[in-house]
Amino acid sequence: MSDESDLFDIYNENRGPLPKATVLTPERRSKCKTRMESHKAILPLFLDNFRTAVIKASQSSFCCGESGWRANFDWLIANDTNYLKCCEGRYDDGPKVKPGAIPPLDRPSEESCMAHMRREFPELFDENGELRR
Repeated sequence: MSDESDLFDIYNENRGPLPKATVLTPERRSKCKTRMESHKAILPLFLDNFRTAVIKASQSSFCCGESGWRANFDWLIANDTNYLKCCEGRYDDGPKVKPGAIPPLDRPSEESCMAHMRREFPELFDENGELRR
């Protein structure tokens, strides 16, 4: 049988560089209970997902303080979405792309582009393979 201390234990066992949660206060216990009750139909899955969220947060530069803010136990149990954001990879390290920006593409080299053009449009090139001007 699971109880509210399970989330507290999962966090502390997997937190890595995140701040340690030292006391399971009545307020924290209440939030843990709320999180667990809202997932009671899938409690084992929720506990696994919470563990995954803590591990992913502990491996995220952003969650570990790169921006000056650090994730902690209270943030993960504050609502039903913060832990999901971590599970879904929102804070994973990786290519930094601003919202709305188009990520850089792997571009073919100029040489491969020219070879393609020579094959597809031979009329644009002279007998030496140079582009006609």
